[in-house]
Amino acid sequence: MELAISSKSKAWGLSWAMNRSATLLCVIPVLLWTAGCGGSNGGQISTSPSSPQVYFAPSVGGNSQQILSVDDTNGIFTQTQYGTQIGPGPQVIDTGVLSIDQHGLRSLGILNNYAFSSTTGIYEPVTYPATSPEEGSFAVELPNQAGGFALLTGEPLMPLMNASQCPSLSTAQTYLYLTIPGALAPVDGEQEYGGWNPATDTAYGSVDISTSGGTVKFLNNVQYILPTAPGLAAVAPTQPGASTATGTCAPTLEGNLINAPGQLIITDPGGQPTYTPQAIMGIGPSGLLVENDSPTNPSPGTVSSLNYNNLLGAGTGAVGIPKPSCTAGQPNSSCAVDTSSLTGAKYLGFIYSAGYFSNNQIIGQATHVASFGYSSCPSVYPASSTVIYGGDFSNDDPSASMSGYGNCDFAVDLGPQDPTTDGLYPQATVSVGLSYAGNTTGKTYSFSAVAIAGQLNSTNAIFVIGVDSTEPWSIYLLQSK
Repeated sequence: MELAISSKSKAWGLSWAMNRSATLLCVIPVLLWTAGCGGSNGGQISTSPSSPQVYFAPSVGGNSQQILSVDDTNGIFTQTQYGTQIGPGPQVIDTGVLSIDQHGLRSLGILNNYAFSSTTGIYEPVTYPATSPEEGSFAVELPNQAGGFALLTGEPLMPLMNASQCPSLSTAQTYLYLTIPGALAPVDGEQEYGGWNPATDTAYGSVDISTSGGTVKFLNNVQYILPTAPGLAAVAPTQPGASTATGTCAPTLEGNLINAPGQLIITDPGGQPTYTPQAIMGIGPSGLLVENDSPTNPSPGTVSSLNYNNLLGAGTGAVGIPKPSCTAGQPNSSCAVDTSSLTGAKYLGFIYSAGYFSNNQIIGQATHVASFGYSSCPSVYPASSTVIYGGDFSNDDPSASMSGYGNCDFAVDLGPQDPTTDGLYPQATVSVGLSYAGNTTGKTYSFSAVAIAGQLNSTNAIFVIGVDSTEPWSIYLLQSK
């Protein structure tokens, strides 16, 4: 487990009441819809990147929803947040420069960081020299900027959703998804917004999604908790999301997003209004799905902090990929993902440890940029045809690596592919090496996990969720150059 949290992380992750308020406020833009919405064929087309590409980034780990503007052409980026302490409008949080290394990793250097001052009542900038920006921020993008993941210094993991258009799925597409876990729920049973209990809450599932104009149908939504050991029968969560639901996709200030159930209902039980719980999600042009289980209350303190819709994932949301589709006339077995092609490729991504709650604070939350598939370290986990090795970078500094790849101190054994669900690996195992930065146990250890894998615009993607004795873990890998 992780013990150290940076000063910026404390400002975001440990000021829990303040962040919760910001999260509640920041969903206002989702309600500001306009009629009509275009779409792509199947939600999986190649698109030329804009300059810049604007990504919707959902709330993760106590953070508020964000917008990340990434301009690969001109080498600049901007992070914006809605619903800050000064009101519901947009507020720039970070601006800076970016560079792209030989394997496609984006290194983001912060030139201006804006933090709220309770003394002045405005966001005061901390400025860094152009020749020496604040380092430690990274992004991994799909081709044509069709989505990805990012880490801004001191903040949790940030999925990047290209919400430039609504999906067009006239024929239902099956999606596999994993929960984006929140911090491990308190052992005393106290409920926390965004907390995740692996013994009772959704860890993974599948759903059929179709669209007709701006209407989005969710059918056959099936969910399971995390298995405690490989080979055990799948178990449904205590409070699963609805098996069938209808949402609406339309333009918002944060992109073309799906709101489910898609109809805002406000009631006044006598004193303070309550609002319909909503799940907010997007499906990008590559097929990457990202869900945000966010409260939809525009006024902090007027609704239970647990008033959110866990349609797909639990915790703070979900990430998903299209289930491999069979070609007409071919047997179903031809749809299975080629595991050897997965383990034989190279990847960049992030390892996210969600931490645990203690005295209403999140302890141990951390994200490390990572590489996989470039080497092997059987001392971390025995070699086999289903194992992919990788790990973090020394001091989280990829620029110090001559090869552009990091350490070999982590392993993911995908295990067998599910015989009935192509792309699902329900018997995966994660092994954390002794030298991994987030390992404070003093030994190499392993734990059970679930993985989903497939392709996003011809790019391999592997997503993993698991939990050790103290906290949840997620791994998000995209094939690199």
